[in-house]
Amino acid sequence: PGCGVFIGSDGILGNVGKLIVDSIERIDRQCFYEMMDVKSVCPRFQQLSAPQKSRFWVWVFASIAQVESSCRQRVEAQGINGTADGLFQLEYSHALRRAAGRDPELCRTGGPADSTDVTFQVECAISIFRDHHCRGDQVRSLVFRGGYWQKLNGPHRAISRLVRQFPGCQQ
Repeated sequence: PGCGVFIGSDGILGNVGKLIVDSIERIDRQCFYEMMDVKSVCPRFQQLSAPQKSRFWVWVFASIAQVESSCRQRVEAQGINGTADGLFQLEYSHALRRAAGRDPELCRTGGPADSTDVTFQVECAISIFRDHHCRGDQVRSLVFRGGYWQKLNGPHRAISRLVRQFPGCQQ
């Protein structure tokens, strides 16, 4: 039920969904819409219209949030390297974010941040995708096994199975 802030069953974007689309456009549109390989979970991605592609990315982030936090903005858990919190279960500690090589501005590695702030959560998550999947000469698949979200790392993992359900993705 909490995932309606991403996208409703009618396909209308919620507040978080709109923030995701705006942030992708600002941070690295080319990575998400042109470079990243998503065909293992959405074989028809290239045939989707521009608005459908935007909704697909909102669906991806909603799928992550569903598995990681049940779409609750203020939830924390013990992660592999320390406390993780928020919709996407990001590193809580700025020192952990810095040690992981996160974007210093978008993931605020220089000092404490309000990790419950949805803008922080969205921007940091988008920058993690950009950095893992579209940096340098190597463009990686959405389900790249070395990515941050373990339940997305592979085409048959829990998050990947949710992403695959996006309308229009399958043949």
